[in-house]
Amino acid sequence: LRNANNFIPLASQSSQDDDSVGKRGAVRYLLLSPRERERVHIMSGYNRRPPAEKPRTMEDFGLNLGDSQHKQESRRKKGLCETCGLVKTHKVDWRGRRTPVSSEDAANGECMRCQNPLPAPMAMATNGPPMMGMEDGMMPGLGGPDIPIEIEARRRDMDDGTLVTELTTPSILKHHDQLTMLQRAVMEQQELLDEEDEEDEQDEDIQPMRRPPERSQDQMPNQEDEDSLMRFSAHSWAMDRRTGQTEDGGNTVDFSDDRSGGKITVNAGNRHSQDNWSNPLELSNEEMEFLGSSPKLREAPSKAVIQRVADAVQSLQDNEQDAGVHRKAFEELTQISGQRDGTGKDAIVSKSGIKAIVEGMWRHMDNVEVQIAAVRALWALSASDNLQEPDETMSEKNAEGAVDAMIISMQQHADNATLQMVGCGTLCCLAIASRKNPAVNDGTAASGATLVVSNAMNMHEDHMGVIEWGMRALYNQCTNSDSNKVALFSSDNYVGGQVDIIQRSIAKAVDKELPVVEWACRLYWCLSANDRAASGLSNSARHINALVDAMRHFDNNLDAADIHEVACGAIANLALLTDKNHAVIRQFGGVAAIVKSMRFFEDEEAVQLEACAALANISTTEENAALIFSEEGVQAVLAAMESFPDNHRLQEEACRTLLCLAIKCADAREFMLSDLAISSIILALNTDIASASVQEMACSLLANLAMSSSTHSTMVRQGAIHSILIAMKNHRLDRNLLESATLCLRNLSATEDTVASISDANTANALVKAMIAHPDSPDLQENSCCVLWSLSEMIANDRKEIVDTDGIKVIVQAMQSHMESHGVQEMACGALWSLVTNSEENKAALAVEGGIDPVVITLLMHPKQAGALACGVLSCMSTQKDYASSIQQANGISFLSEAMISNLSSLSLIENGCILIRNMASHSSIYADEAVSAISSIIIAMKENPDAVGLQREALNALWSLAAQSRICNSRIAESDAKEVITKAMTHNIFVVDIQEASKGVLSHIQAVQ
Repeated sequence: LRNANNFIPLASQSSQDDDSVGKRGAVRYLLLSPRERERVHIMSGYNRRPPAEKPRTMEDFGLNLGDSQHKQESRRKKGLCETCGLVKTHKVDWRGRRTPVSSEDAANGECMRCQNPLPAPMAMATNGPPMMGMEDGMMPGLGGPDIPIEIEARRRDMDDGTLVTELTTPSILKHHDQLTMLQRAVMEQQELLDEEDEEDEQDEDIQPMRRPPERSQDQMPNQEDEDSLMRFSAHSWAMDRRTGQTEDGGNTVDFSDDRSGGKITVNAGNRHSQDNWSNPLELSNEEMEFLGSSPKLREAPSKAVIQRVADAVQSLQDNEQDAGVHRKAFEELTQISGQRDGTGKDAIVSKSGIKAIVEGMWRHMDNVEVQIAAVRALWALSASDNLQEPDETMSEKNAEGAVDAMIISMQQHADNATLQMVGCGTLCCLAIASRKNPAVNDGTAASGATLVVSNAMNMHEDHMGVIEWGMRALYNQCTNSDSNKVALFSSDNYVGGQVDIIQRSIAKAVDKELPVVEWACRLYWCLSANDRAASGLSNSARHINALVDAMRHFDNNLDAADIHEVACGAIANLALLTDKNHAVIRQFGGVAAIVKSMRFFEDEEAVQLEACAALANISTTEENAALIFSEEGVQAVLAAMESFPDNHRLQEEACRTLLCLAIKCADAREFMLSDLAISSIILALNTDIASASVQEMACSLLANLAMSSSTHSTMVRQGAIHSILIAMKNHRLDRNLLESATLCLRNLSATEDTVASISDANTANALVKAMIAHPDSPDLQENSCCVLWSLSEMIANDRKEIVDTDGIKVIVQAMQSHMESHGVQEMACGALWSLVTNSEENKAALAVEGGIDPVVITLLMHPKQAGALACGVLSCMSTQKDYASSIQQANGISFLSEAMISNLSSLSLIENGCILIRNMASHSSIYADEAVSAISSIIIAMKENPDAVGLQREALNALWSLAAQSRICNSRIAESDAKEVITKAMTHNIFVVDIQEASKGVLSHIQAVQ
């Protein structure tokens, strides 16, 4: 009897490189099996996600609430005016150097508009409507174009000490909100004047200027009498049509228009503040309940604010048919709701102000000016400066019918661009609010808000205000619901749906309107996150072309980082669908544009992240992968990894990009074999320890690169093995990560130089734990068995460690759980063969764990792939009679005979099978009789492979044992042409002693029978 030597498999037939590792080494993805191809497709596809919510500032929604030091520094870096942030005053190169510019709005690096600035509009909440129109220095007139206005303030010597400001303006009446703004400016100047007067009085003992008399208590209405309060409210909002005068708490504001001289005189007296009210304003129980139930931590509205709201609402009720009063009341409510602390909104809700606005809209639906003012008020009410907390202001219980009234208004006045713009802005804010509070109706479910917005954009393609706010509205509506995304493609009102307006908007705005282009690309990204919507976008190449054009037009603009981020995100999602999109992206220069973005915006994390995701999804075709490498995309990705080591999502996408390139482009893979690339990957492993996704991608990439044995020493030197084992320990429950990690270890264990390093790191224990944690993963079981095979074969001390950690038991369980996987059976048999060789203790452990049966079944199910290894295990076990009996009871001899008959070309199977037959026949003639059917296969193999010395030796020994133990076998051998074959083997191997001895033994038994 003899033990079979452990069989070391030859190099894999799929490995063609000179430095490729052996069969126990990992295989490159996409090169062997459909399952591995499917795996890479999945890995390339998980970037499909909606765009992340972008943090918004006041300026993002058209408002400027005053510049902080941070905003000023940000504008300075962008070369914009530090005051307004809208005028380009300096050119900024990539090094940050600023060069003053001169243009229509700037002179020698200074903003001309901010030299004599207009008074700032009243502060409003984030997302609210711009109070001054879309352009600086422009105020919308009554239905007419925006008209520039100049303010000349001069001190007048007046008996009552008030200040008069004269406005030089064309002879049309301005909006009430402009006049309110001017009042504030006049009041500020009046306060400065008062301070100057007080200083003069102290220094020169000058008699102070007389002040208007304050209203005494007896001049105030009786605050406890509600009827008196209502009469006071109605009186304060009454307006003399002939003079245009109103009274506001005793402070006269003269809006009279001297058309002949082109002058408007504003006579501002001293307004009463809250402190002037000596008698407190009583609130109803409902109002107190509303204010007390507000979810936001903010103070209750002041009495003065509540009074202003009450006055406005009462004026609407008392003047139902007066469109002018309605417009002014709506504008007053807009101003009140714009208070940053949110108390103005609470006051409006408590006084049923929204209901009054809606009723006013229905009463004056034909008056476009009233509708504009009303929708502006709704815009201000729906805006919020806190996107994290739900806002109850525009909930259905407070704003019932508001959305329907606004949508009807937009449809009835579809040709008015201003109304469409403010309507789109309002729907945008409502969509944002409904995302945090489902009680807010954004109009998309039943009112067709999405279609209304897209129709407004189609009718006013040249109005950038409508286009921008329409894009914002569609973006937020589509973010809330996938059905809204699909609705854009299924509309019958526009050929091809409504999405073509996005592409046309980019084409028209690409040279002048950066925000429009950004929101258009952002909307593309949002739509592409839905499968049906992305398929609709893929039906036409112009959408991808629009995205690439947007990137090209702003490729050297530091302010356009957001455009490049969202465009790359959209392209990444579209690249997932079909190879057709890959060709379109390549055709329109998308790859070059993405790589250029990475180089220009090297300090922008978001751009680098989405660009890496786009390159990964594009590189799944060989042509695109080669193009990315030629555009130096590999260098750009490695630079991004080095610049942002703490961004785990970027590291993940970068590793995925490099993995896809290594799979599809040989030149790219060759470039990544450098020490620099490997060090970047290992750095990602060491930095993002807590991120399982980064660990998985990095391990997969290292496994691919380790297909070349030249990288093994570099990986070991830079601590790759230690980092992989830490990843396995920290994420022991992550199946995908453990599969990638064990795959990398499998590659590294294929060379003797690295096996010692793997052994020193206590790898066997980690592998056994991983196999126990994920018994249902065939890939993990296969890779782990392969590494255990290498360790037990090359490092004798590791055999004891494997056995002590229940390694044999775990390997047997892997075979029993994955009988259909030839890879698991192959590697498991290899590991078991190495463990039981020359170890009676390990043989006993294998028998106790029931390992003989699965090995025998492997002979039946996978003779071609794992038959030789199974024979190696059984031949070692068959040296003991008890184990030989177990093999025979498991039908091991008959399964072996069938395997040899059907796989005569497998020399290793025939050779190891002959060893098993020899051992089994030596124990019993019964076993020899059962192996009679294998005799013909042995003789045929000897005849066809005369130069295979090992096969000839083992075949002759098997025939000798069979002939000696069984008369049946002896007769079968004698009846065949075995004598001729044996004689030829002796002649051919005249100097091989073992062959000569075995041949003589067989011939002696044959001649004895004859």
